[in-house]
Amino acid sequence: MKYENDAPGADAAAPPAPESLGAPQAKPAAARLGAIDAARGIAIIVVVFTHVNRGLAGAGILDGDSEAYQWMDRFFATWCMLLFPFLTGLFMRRSRERHGFWGFVRLRVVQWGYLYLLWFFLQSGVKLVVGDAANTTVSPIDLLQVWKVEGQLWFMPWMMIAEFFGALIMPWLSTRRTVITLVVTGVLSVFTWGIASSYVGLHGLALYVFYMAGTVTDPKKLAAWLDRFGSGFLWSVGLVSVAIGGALTRLPLSPPTEGRPPAPVELLPLSIFTALLCAAGMMLVCTALSRTVLSKPLSVVGSRTLEIYLAHILAGAGARIVLVRLGVESPAVFMIVGTVAGVVLPLFARWALEKLHFPWFFEMPRLRRK
Repeated sequence: MKYENDAPGADAAAPPAPESLGAPQAKPAAARLGAIDAARGIAIIVVVFTHVNRGLAGAGILDGDSEAYQWMDRFFATWCMLLFPFLTGLFMRRSRERHGFWGFVRLRVVQWGYLYLLWFFLQSGVKLVVGDAANTTVSPIDLLQVWKVEGQLWFMPWMMIAEFFGALIMPWLSTRRTVITLVVTGVLSVFTWGIASSYVGLHGLALYVFYMAGTVTDPKKLAAWLDRFGSGFLWSVGLVSVAIGGALTRLPLSPPTEGRPPAPVELLPLSIFTALLCAAGMMLVCTALSRTVLSKPLSVVGSRTLEIYLAHILAGAGARIVLVRLGVESPAVFMIVGTVAGVVLPLFARWALEKLHFPWFFEMPRLRRK
């Protein structure tokens, strides 16, 4: 069972880099914000897990029509891609003020275009080569249709648009700009919630308000506010919020960027409320996790979300193909191995390419920092 614009059946936004899924990979800032790192790490792991499962459903290894699968898929899709735009926007103001408008456009927006085209041809080319081993097949003509989004790569042109207009509007400059920007993108979100498109720039319209909300939020103040709460409070409120959201997603709600049929209009407010509740709850849980021994590994994963997001589809699908050839039948093994491969192999690829002084699968050559 496959959904439009979702790599091998899904994504997302998302999906998210040191300053988000979003930022081209720079060195981590001296003062890291643990809760934000952990949130990025958890979000990208969930994205990988969701896409691995959708790939398994597309291959017939999981029953994509089962009630359990439908609920799990809807639950994760409801909140994980909301976090990336918000976390991306948190650091946009700092970068915009440092580089100026055109400097920011060259550093960030142009890089997104480069990464989109590179991975569009790479991912489509691999599907063309492996043929029926992939869940979705492509033809040579598909390699020329760059305006049609390939799987999870919809998030690249989405980021180009979000960061261009964010840098142009600068909604943090005044209360008036903040209100107008959030109202306009909020209305856009309400009217496009759950609507998917296979064309560049038209998928994920419901997420722009979360990016803009991030641009007007001070990350240090957000971290300081979260630090005011004890771990017990964070765990309890966060998990209860997520549990309530999980119960609500048993209803046929619409995740923000899905290609499935939108929920009935009367369920739209509940769909939006549930997504916000789950995202907020997970942010509290991630803050609590950032105070545990998991802080460092989550920080490592959270600082490399760009590489993972770009390469996890090929890594997860490759792991599935290998397991099929080995005769593995356990869905649990496919899920675990596919998720681990989707997270670890892109990190290894980045490390190997750095050693070879050829990191250009993940950054634009002329923008590389020395």
